[in-house]
Amino acid sequence: MKRITIICLACILILACSKNNLPNIFRRDVEPPSSKTELSKDFVADADRGKSIFENRCDRCHGLHEPIEFKADKWKAILTRMAPRARLSAEQTANVWAYLKEKAAK
Repeated sequence: MKRITIICLACILILACSKNNLPNIFRRDVEPPSSKTELSKDFVADADRGKSIFENRCDRCHGLHEPIEFKADKWKAILTRMAPRARLSAEQTANVWAYLKEKAAK
């Protein structure tokens, strides 16, 4: 009787751990939809807010680079690619851009 119980438990364990029961984790082939919205005409980018957003949002997924490490055009390319991934709004993106542009290498 013990043998049958052990065999049944082993079968259940094997079936429970089969690949068919594991969740599928897919690689991101498509960038998340951009949350681009128009900035209001009276919006003024704030570099101080941009610094805070940069330090808090960008550090969640990877280590931060110092703004002085890249020139402004390189930062623009990086920000264009990373803002949708970080789900930054248009205002947040503009604030981060103001901060990076101000502190970027000359």
